[in-house]
Amino acid sequence: MEQRITVFDVETGGTDAMKHSILQVAIAVFENGKELDAIKLNIVHDEYSVTEVAMKINKIDLDNHKGFTPEEAVNKIITFMAKYFDEPAQVCGHNVSFDVSFIKKMFQDVGENYDRIFSYRLLDTSAVARFLIFMGVIPSGGSLGDLLTYFKVPHDKMELHDALVDCRVTYQLLLAMRSLFPEKVEG
Repeated sequence: MEQRITVFDVETGGTDAMKHSILQVAIAVFENGKELDAIKLNIVHDEYSVTEVAMKINKIDLDNHKGFTPEEAVNKIITFMAKYFDEPAQVCGHNVSFDVSFIKKMFQDVGENYDRIFSYRLLDTSAVARFLIFMGVIPSGGSLGDLLTYFKVPHDKMELHDALVDCRVTYQLLLAMRSLFPEKVEG
């Protein structure tokens, strides 16, 4: 039986969690190949710190960006996670340490403890892909889009970089990658 897992993704105004704004966060909870629930929150700030490159990638229009303050978003995340987990949740994502850095910073900025909600144990589909490339099992090309194509995970390239879409396809990628390994390890 598969354990319950949380997949999360963020869209940001840049690559530096200490400097750039978090703009969107999504969390999806999966168990046994099925999505139990998901939440997507747009994050609004009084002032934004963004780069042109990031905004071109995430396609977020700040003039029409409506949502929740970081404090409201953190409270919604805590409430959402409490429905499914009694202890810090296992987290999965693609380049997940990037996402974690932004979510941790948002939690810290509003005086909440990230580690109370999310486990320090991370499952990263990008790291799994790098290992598979290193071992010669799959060809090089570790972007989420490349891997989705290689593993034949249905997706629309134009919808990628929406945090919830990325959560869902990342989980499907994880399941596809799992097919490369034995069902059960004896021991």
